[in-house]
Amino acid sequence: MIRAGSTARSTGMNNGILGIIGGSGLYELPGLGDTQWVTVDTPWGAPSDQILTGTLATMADIVEKAKFTSPAVAVIGDVVKERQNIAWFDKRPLFGRKIVVTRTREQAGELTRSLSDLGADVLELPTIRIEAPTDRLGFAEGVTQAHEYDWLIFTSPNGVQRFFDAFYATYEDARSLGKPQIAAIGEGTAKKIREYRIGVDLIPEKFVAEGLIEAFAKDSIENLTMLWVKAEESRETIYEGLMALGAIVDECVAYRTVPETSDPNGSVARLKEEGADLITFTSASTVDHFFAMGVPLPEGCVAGTIGPVTSEALRKHGIEPAFEAKPHDIPGLVKAITKYFAKHS
Repeated sequence: MIRAGSTARSTGMNNGILGIIGGSGLYELPGLGDTQWVTVDTPWGAPSDQILTGTLATMADIVEKAKFTSPAVAVIGDVVKERQNIAWFDKRPLFGRKIVVTRTREQAGELTRSLSDLGADVLELPTIRIEAPTDRLGFAEGVTQAHEYDWLIFTSPNGVQRFFDAFYATYEDARSLGKPQIAAIGEGTAKKIREYRIGVDLIPEKFVAEGLIEAFAKDSIENLTMLWVKAEESRETIYEGLMALGAIVDECVAYRTVPETSDPNGSVARLKEEGADLITFTSASTVDHFFAMGVPLPEGCVAGTIGPVTSEALRKHGIEPAFEAKPHDIPGLVKAITKYFAKHS
């Protein structure tokens, strides 16, 4: 336990104590007066954003009734009277909302951080993971022959990472890529490409396959050669659309998505026990594999999607999305979530 020092005295707040304890420890604290319980984000994860208040006589029962567990941060003393002056924590737009993120463990970070910064209690429940393609030789051949094409087309950050990891495992010099032009669907994909010090020549206004076809349709691409770096289970929209425009298209299958079978953090049990306000889906595969887990949407929980393809996958499972992100990327999804809860507060 830490007793407040000079900062407390300079503001007239005496006898402030900060303790990190488990809920049951509240029964054993001597001299506990008016109290207020506050949780904060920690390097070990984000606990519940619930704030409990009480006295020595009532706090233990309040904690028990709320089913609150360790870790806990207890603020004790006159300092708690200043909360109304510094209560920024629970004024964030997503404060108190439990939101489920179904992206892969590797990709969940950006969305989790953005939502946590806005006050959400984020539960990471990956429904998919990324693995090497079934035809590894075909993928390797596509990477080594990339310099022969007029265009390279990337539709996801996963494809970008898999492609360039394989490329630099083969070549030491970025100039070995040759001079193909680069197309990317979405700012997230383009950002990943730029991490490899490669420029992007085309980003369609609509961050979906149909948007890419529309962008290429503005100019003649007849007889241009294109290598499409894709997931194994991708829709054939890009291939069929570009071929219809006269391009010569080869597919480079860089990865496949498979169901995530491990749950080291017990996220499924937490979802069933605690429920949630929102489940986010960022691809059709996250939708399909979530429902394949046999976990029903908790009572009162809604689903939000990153774009039209994901929304259509959700409807196939009988669920109408509460909202759809525009633009169809992670920043757009965060804005859509914030807007939704602002209307349903």
